Amino acid sequence: MSKKRGIEFEFEKKKKAVYRPVLDNPAVRLQWPTVGEEERELFVDLLIKMLGDVRSYTTSESSKPDILSYLTLGLNNTTKELELQVPLIYTADNPNKHQTQRLKSKIIAVFVARADILPAILFAHLPMLTVSASGRGPAVKLVQLPKGAMQRLEEASGIARLDVIGIREGYKSATSELMKSALERIEPVKPTWGRAQPKYQTLKIKHIKTTMATK
Repeated sequence: MSKKRGIEFEFEKKKKAVYRPVLDNPAVRLQWPTVGEEERELFVDLLIKMLGDVRSYTTSESSKPDILSYLTLGLNNTTKELELQVPLIYTADNPNKHQTQRLKSKIIAVFVARADILPAILFAHLPMLTVSASGRGPAVKLVQLPKGAMQRLEEASGIARLDVIGIREGYKSATSELMKSALERIEPVKPTWGRAQPKYQTLKIKHIKTTMATK
């Protein structure tokens, strides 16, 4: 594994077995929004366009593109940012300077290549987490991408195993406007408790055997 400017790249496909902790609780088993095949393909095409400058950055010595400030790349990074977003929204009535800066760039949509990664339980926390990260504001949209999307995103970005992408608010471009319009047609995750403020519950943790890249 080699690193360049904080972004990880996988040059060799060797893997080793690891155990990843995941949530296992009925309270977080919410339904994923239904997204039609044509809409899934549209989102992949738009993401590929947005990632064009990222590939130039990851594969050459070009300068860091502005779009990277508005993206979270990978499951772990996106999960971490969504978790940080939850308490910031709940304290938005009296935020400090740091909170104010982060609230200006909240994640508004998460795209998941769910069909390309097993076990599916690795992504089971995302419906609950997007609801919690939405707070009382506009819902964070959760979009399943079509099978084969991960490979296409890898090729577009130069980043291996790019299975999840989060988009922050504020980025302006022709592609982002098309993305915004398409997202408006996607239903938000519907919590079983209605639109009341989410409450934390005791969670159970399972450890799922999966793989990770090695040198």
